[in-house]
Amino acid sequence: MIEARIPTSAKALRIRHFASMAMAPEQDFQTDQDSLLFLAEFTGLGYNRMLDFTIEDVRKMRTGAMTALASMDLVSELPKTITLQGQTFYLVDPEKVGIGWHIDFNNSSIKKDPVRLACLFYLPEGFNYSDVDENGNIKFPIASRHALFAEEFPLDLFIRCSNFFLKRSLTSTARSMVKQIANQKQTNRISTGIKVLNLFNGRRLLKPS
Repeated sequence: MIEARIPTSAKALRIRHFASMAMAPEQDFQTDQDSLLFLAEFTGLGYNRMLDFTIEDVRKMRTGAMTALASMDLVSELPKTITLQGQTFYLVDPEKVGIGWHIDFNNSSIKKDPVRLACLFYLPEGFNYSDVDENGNIKFPIASRHALFAEEFPLDLFIRCSNFFLKRSLTSTARSMVKQIANQKQTNRISTGIKVLNLFNGRRLLKPS
């Protein structure tokens, strides 16, 4: 019999649980089939393997998963630094970081690779995004922390960061539009902002506790 580890608290949720949030209903699951589909994504086991569990087990796992999701902290301010496996990372200031960061941020997809986006929210302590080595290569590329962030970055912090950087992006875009209109130039829409606006596919899935 296979086992499925279900986080029992928000602190145990990671970015890998993000995709399953879009499958959670606003009120309650209508059928056990809906529960299976949700848990298949939430656990990462897949639908066929979920069929090995009894309906009672599925319902217990569903309750545990939804309790953890509903208890997430979605309102607190972002910490200036975080520590993951003993390594310290600092929160990026979009107004001070180099143009390379903005290019990577605008080219990121919250659906295709939310972990990559998280890697842009916090950078290694003592590291500037534009720092390069003697060969002109980025000293600490996203790939160097992608696996760590995938396993350790808290889901509720990821959601709060997404909202924070969306607001900063929209503010920056508004300023740019004012300048461009003054110069009678056309403006471009920021794709990342739209992606994060559609974070939950237009539905309010969870209420901050």
